[in-house]
Amino acid sequence: MIWLIVFNVLMVVLIAAALSGNIPKRLYQTFLRGLHFTIGITTPTDRQLRWTLAVWLISTLAIVDGMVLVFAYL
Repeated sequence: MIWLIVFNVLMVVLIAAALSGNIPKRLYQTFLRGLHFTIGITTPTDRQLRWTLAVWLISTLAIVDGMVLVFAYL
């Protein structure tokens, strides 16, 4: 279970870095736009990119933690 703690810490650090603007926009702009095009939803504007990245990362964290919780305790 140590991998889960490491994963959570890394995700929190990544979310904090994204929200503080320490990650250059060019590193995730194409990925987010491609992801939104692929699943067929509206692409975020340039102003919304940081928050969109944070929402995707938080969602990923919640899904992974939820799956581990369900698989480990049920």
